[in-house]
Amino acid sequence: MGDKMAELSKKIKYWILPVFSLFIGVFLLFADIFIKTIIVKKIPYNVFKRNDVVIIKNFFSITNTKNTGAAWSIFSEHTLYLTIFTSVACLVLLFLIFTSKSKWLTINLGIILGGACGNLFDRVIYGYVTDYLDFTIFGYAFPVFNLADVCLVVGCVLLMVFIIFIHKDNVPLFKHKKKKGIIVSETITNTGSTGFPQIKTDEPMASSPPKEESTVPVKGTDFFQKNNETGEIDSTNQTGSSKGFQKK
Repeated sequence: MGDKMAELSKKIKYWILPVFSLFIGVFLLFADIFIKTIIVKKIPYNVFKRNDVVIIKNFFSITNTKNTGAAWSIFSEHTLYLTIFTSVACLVLLFLIFTSKSKWLTINLGIILGGACGNLFDRVIYGYVTDYLDFTIFGYAFPVFNLADVCLVVGCVLLMVFIIFIHKDNVPLFKHKKKKGIIVSETITNTGSTGFPQIKTDEPMASSPPKEESTVPVKGTDFFQKNNETGEIDSTNQTGSSKGFQKK
């Protein structure tokens, strides 16, 4: 019973952070959709910003524009490709959330996922993205954007901060499955005189069997000399091939 409770506790801890990250992403997605719906109903679509709601004069206003491309209206003629690319990116982010080994990274990926899904929803339903936040900074009319764009930028900035300043070297960011197989316990020792690392295993090395003494006669021994008792001599020819023994 205790082992089952411990295993259940591990599973809950494993799922709670990714689910919380997904909750953040879903919350940002619905917040973006809700704000866009209000903007479309209250502010008519305008290109020349005649119907803008001025919040801070010469600095910030709310408008209603349509963007068929990405940020700064790039790739405006390739909405289909942007939709496919964003769909693949959302699937990759979803996979990374459940394989991340860092709490900070998991939360960042949830923020980025919420922003990506917000713009993806508009492209799939309407064929364009509704932008409404209009800033003028030092006389420069900054490109109009929305909450989904803010989530993407903030998530990416936090991700860069994590990788550069927080993440430790030689620590994997994501989990990976271990390969199945037999693990051999090995210890690398000094290289010795051969220059190659010597491997020390837990099992003792089998000793080599003793060499058997050869029963084949070797040329130059007393066996090939004349034996007075038997009268046998070596009959090896000049080429070194043996023809056997003959009696005189």
